[in-house]
Amino acid sequence: MRNKLLFSLITMVILVGGVNVIPADGDRFETLKLRHSEAPEVCMFEPNPALEADRKYNFEVITRVSVDVWVDALSYKYPQGNWEIKIHPTVPWEEHELAERSDYPQCNIMVVFEPISDGNRLGYAYPDFSKSSHKHMVVVVHTYEVNQNSIVFNKDGTTTRELSPMSLNIIQSILQHELGHAFGLLHYNISNPLSQNEFGADRSMMYPALHSKSGVLHIQEPELIMMAKIYGEDGWGGKMPILMPKQCDFIQNILVKCEW
Repeated sequence: MRNKLLFSLITMVILVGGVNVIPADGDRFETLKLRHSEAPEVCMFEPNPALEADRKYNFEVITRVSVDVWVDALSYKYPQGNWEIKIHPTVPWEEHELAERSDYPQCNIMVVFEPISDGNRLGYAYPDFSKSSHKHMVVVVHTYEVNQNSIVFNKDGTTTRELSPMSLNIIQSILQHELGHAFGLLHYNISNPLSQNEFGADRSMMYPALHSKSGVLHIQEPELIMMAKIYGEDGWGGKMPILMPKQCDFIQNILVKCEW
């Protein structure tokens, strides 16, 4: 599927992001100040079968599980709300390889698996709200990373780094994080130091770094609170707050204050 980007698009990158001034009395959770006006519908686009034929089914399962993790957590926290998300059948590679995003108006969250990560970027998400008839978010998850410990000597005299497939657990964690961006969340930035054996993702799945020992990420209390601040406790298409916060501060999972 071709990506036609506008210069005004925002890119959110896991592991790579700006450093913000955070209040000393709490951690800061930022939003994109964007939200879906109705229940999101997710489409997964099959990766190039020449590169990912063996793991195609795994990616389909990971997509469904990652969406369900969000739906279940939100439904448990706010049981009166409608948090259901429709997942469309996987779009085959041969169908979308040369297609445009506008060919899939039913999809307002598009999940794309790309094999190669450039540098430290594991995944990213960006909005395209340029057309009122089809506002959508694109989520890109990289499935391979550069192996810094392996050098390949090519026949032409050049050298390259070998690519290693990311584990399915890591891929699921990346996707769950990027779905948070697709819903309108940005990043959870830490002010209070981490305790011994604590990872940033233990405070929020939207922490902008993924530790190799973190395992599959879990949705934490701050992102659930922020989702209600964006959409209200009624869920998708319900009675939404008039204003969306730009950022909110937390101390030990307790919301302290928000700024608009």
